[in-house]
Amino acid sequence: MIPEPVTLHQNEEHKGLLLAREDFFREELDIVHQLRAKQARYKASLPTDPSGAVRRALDLLRPGFESYPEGFEEALHLSAALGAMVRTCDVASIGHERDAAIFVADMVHERLIKVSQAIEQAGDALCGPANVAG
Repeated sequence: MIPEPVTLHQNEEHKGLLLAREDFFREELDIVHQLRAKQARYKASLPTDPSGAVRRALDLLRPGFESYPEGFEEALHLSAALGAMVRTCDVASIGHERDAAIFVADMVHERLIKVSQAIEQAGDALCGPANVAG
C-alpha cells in the first residue's frame, strides 16, 4: 500500500506548517516558545489579591490619576478633527486633505489600540485573583 501525503487542506488547517521547510518550521516554533514565555511572565505578574488587582486596573485605566487610559483623550480629539476634515474637505481626491485625513485616521486607530490594550490588561488584573483562587 502506498502511503498518502499530507493534503493541502490538512496543511492549511495547520497554518502551512506541515509542509513548511524545516528551518522555517523551527523558526516559527522558536517564536512560539518566546511568545508563550512572554505570556507566562505576564500572567505571573498579575496581582493575586483583590486590592492589588484593583490598584493595577486603576493604574491602567487612570494612569497618573488622569481621567482616561493613555491614548483615549487624544483619540477623542483626533476623531473630532477627522469628522470635521471629512465634512469640509474633498477627501476622495488625492491631495493634502486626503493625506491629512488618512494620517488622522491612523492616529485615532493607534490610540484606540492602546486604549483597548489597557482595558484588556485591566480586565486581566481584575480576573487575576479569581483565576488564582479557582
